[in-house]
Amino acid sequence: MLSRKYPDLPVSFVRETLAAKKETEAGLGEEYEFGVIDWRLLL
Repeated sequence: MLSRKYPDLPVSFVRETLAAKKETEAGLGEEYEFGVIDWRLLL
């Protein structure tokens, strides 16, 4: 379990990471290209 292996991680981080994993497994994720910024999101 993550909380035993990494006791310093906040519970909220573990919870959100597991939720994101489930979303990705359900096909709701989008591929991210590192170093590429979508400037439309910043306007």
